[in-house]
Amino acid sequence: MKRVIALADSHGLSSGLQQAVDLALKRGKVDVVAFLGDGLRDFQALEPALTRRGIQCMTVRGNNDFSFHVPSELVFRVDGVVFYACHGHQWQVKYGLERLMYAAREREAQVALFGHTHQSALEAEYGIYFINPGAVSLPRLSRYAYAEICIQDGHIRPALVPWD
Repeated sequence: MKRVIALADSHGLSSGLQQAVDLALKRGKVDVVAFLGDGLRDFQALEPALTRRGIQCMTVRGNNDFSFHVPSELVFRVDGVVFYACHGHQWQVKYGLERLMYAAREREAQVALFGHTHQSALEAEYGIYFINPGAVSLPRLSRYAYAEICIQDGHIRPALVPWD
């Protein structure tokens, strides 16, 4: 089984990001961490420790990540499952998921990861899982710490993991 963790929107408050990562690691082996923007500086401070543990890190730039040479969208595979990652602002996700759905379909993604709204979401439509982990910047106001996607034998099991 492969385990992918998605996090987003730390906005300079690295303690919430660190807490979410610690919780994910406490719950088991992590293969991939995807950071979905708006707090790249925070994530880049954690990235060396994650890569030393053999965790692959995927990052995209958010609308508040200025001066970073990181892509605004990314396609990657985990055990044959295609992921599309973006911050979401470029697809106006605050107004619906239709544009994100078209972007994910164009890339033949089975999982679309996004942030930006600061609201956790997990929906399955059009053969795609749309997953927003919410914001780690204010964990006491957010119900979920991160999103977790487990992949085993081609099966995708997504979940939103609550704060402890």
